[in-house]
Amino acid sequence: MDFTIGKLTYADGLAYRYFVRDEDGELQYIADRSGMLLPSPTRLVEFFDPERSLVARLQPPDLLPWQRATRYEIIIGEEVEPHAVIFVKWRLVDLILLRLPRYTLELGTHRYAARAARYGKRLCHVFPAPEEEPEDEEEEDEEAGGEENGGEPEGEREQEEKAEEVEVLPLEELVAADNESDGEAETPEPATLATVERAATGAGYVIAVEEEGDEGAPLREDLFALASLAILIDMELYS
Repeated sequence: MDFTIGKLTYADGLAYRYFVRDEDGELQYIADRSGMLLPSPTRLVEFFDPERSLVARLQPPDLLPWQRATRYEIIIGEEVEPHAVIFVKWRLVDLILLRLPRYTLELGTHRYAARAARYGKRLCHVFPAPEEEPEDEEEEDEEAGGEENGGEPEGEREQEEKAEEVEVLPLEELVAADNESDGEAETPEPATLATVERAATGAGYVIAVEEEGDEGAPLREDLFALASLAILIDMELYS
């Protein structure tokens, strides 16, 4: 299944309206960046049908202007519970190298990961999200350390110890260590379920979803999820 997203932009490439069309070229939704018109601009996006009736919205969290949003909800109609959720994860290496963040799409009981790129034909590709590793229980470790040292307060013990030297890693080692911590060095990414590519002509994107397989079935049946993901990445790209 393929569909396209066209957009109207200002001179600097910043989009203010998107057009979602199906594989036959029929207009399905018009997405307006309504949040741009608020006194404190946000990334709120509202989806309208061709008759301009509101059908869904991409809702950002309530944040201060200088804060980065890490969660966006896709809400259908007047529903209270989100239809889907997009999580945004920024890593230190992404900020240093001016790379786009990582995205996770939760659609019902299904979880998908997306990797985006600033340059090249492909904007992003979507695949099943890897299982999350349990977080380290730092508090328990600190308590155990205190008991081993006879209950001595952590602050006093640190003052008695010799200060550790801060090691500054070269950029190449920082990237390699970051990838290894995420399991990229050992575990290859699963098969791609959907791709978002830049259109050959004009401003917009072509979204292709794999026709076979059960894992990609929710993506094939839901225009809002992938369209919202592509629009969210586009907004970050031109922010």
